Amino acid sequence: GTPGKPGDTGNVFYLSNDWVSTVAQQVFSYGRAADQVLIGDWDGDGKETLAVRRGNQIFIQNSLTGGVADEVISFGRTDDTIVVGDWDGDGKDTFAVRRGNQVFVLNSIRSGDADQVFSFGREADVLLAGDFDGDGKSSFALQRGNVFFVNNTLAGGKA
Repeated sequence: GTPGKPGDTGNVFYLSNDWVSTVAQQVFSYGRAADQVLIGDWDGDGKETLAVRRGNQIFIQNSLTGGVADEVISFGRTDDTIVVGDWDGDGKDTFAVRRGNQVFVLNSIRSGDADQVFSFGREADVLLAGDFDGDGKSSFALQRGNVFFVNNTLAGGKA
């Protein structure tokens, strides 16, 4: 699948590997201007690359170039909140979506149903993802005002 269409300028990315130069070392277009940009290591090679989300489709690129997506999957609903993480510690980032206070976790790059589903927090909370305990697996945190709730397991709970 292609994340762009003829005549669509899309997202233009300017990449640099240092904080000194103002000149980009790589410039490329990927996706459409309204796409949501996601960053992760999709193939476990230790390098983060881009994916773009359009509706419930995710266009995944395993290199920092434009062109056709390496993989296209469908996951979640258009209005779900999406986050990226390595939920099972295999070195590959995948996706989770939140709908209301339910979290749907996908452990591989594929279309279909979530591998895990649980409730966590309140619908108005801001969902965050990261490896908060250093075990090599991403988990979830919630922000409610100026308070953060961290859950280091992929399970529900009160927040």
